[in-house]
Amino acid sequence: MPFAEVSVDSEKQLEELKKAAGSGSVPSLIVGSEVLKGFEEGNYNRALDAAGYPSAGFLPPRNQGEPPQRPETPAEPKPEAEEPALGPYAPGAAPQRPRKK
Repeated sequence: MPFAEVSVDSEKQLEELKKAAGSGSVPSLIVGSEVLKGFEEGNYNRALDAAGYPSAGFLPPRNQGEPPQRPETPAEPKPEAEEPALGPYAPGAAPQRPRKK
């Protein structure tokens, strides 16, 4: 049976789903003019039977892969390590004693 599977992963695709199915619900199945929202196997089978599609079992199941991963947002660059402060007033420096004249 001909079909199109669409992953909704952008605002444009969400708007297209809302236009086609009447809402952003997933999964949605459109058979002719009938729109089924959510998954209920019996409803899916009744809609496909009414449209004249063959019952399950005539074809081997599809081997569907995982949907492509979205590219990760690049992490903010880490600041370069600052050189430690030096001198008598640097944090952690030993206290300086006044010199005798």
